[in-house]
Amino acid sequence: MRRQALYLSGYDEQPGTAEWPAHQQATERPADWLTRWLNSRSAAAVSARQGDRDRLSHFIDTALIDDDAGEAANLNYWAYWIGETAHLELSDDFIAAHTPGPWPGDKLLVHLAQGLAPHHGYVDLNIHSVWSLLQIRPNLLRSGTAGRTLRERLPVMLDGRVLSARGRRELESIRYAIRLAEA
Repeated sequence: MRRQALYLSGYDEQPGTAEWPAHQQATERPADWLTRWLNSRSAAAVSARQGDRDRLSHFIDTALIDDDAGEAANLNYWAYWIGETAHLELSDDFIAAHTPGPWPGDKLLVHLAQGLAPHHGYVDLNIHSVWSLLQIRPNLLRSGTAGRTLRERLPVMLDGRVLSARGRRELESIRYAIRLAEA
């Protein structure tokens, strides 16, 4: 509940709202990896929605990149959140499975591709998540709706938009993967 309240506070645009999530992050130091990871992800998403993209970038750099458990947790979290998984989970333990779940990924790719919009504060997380998803499920580029949605969004993102260096690199990598899938 606490983490959900923290996450939802990111949608509150009233002045002073940003201080509450920061205070919550500073006061709780969970002992287990999963709770720390989930809290960090929520705090980074809240910060990004409120205009602080540096915290989200730091989360991606330290909790996802070169961390197989973090990458799997991120994809498992997304897949469950958007309804890609087959059944209801009663705890967060499935997120920390250290491998992506058995979900197909089509629905997740469509959702993430639709979130490739420069005005979204969390666009870097969406870009990285698409890149990560295609690393484990490259066949998604050949699928109908998922591949088509990504092909439509990619030019919009690469068309002179201000992106982080990592985001631009990952989008270029995705574009290259699309070309290979179409060859």
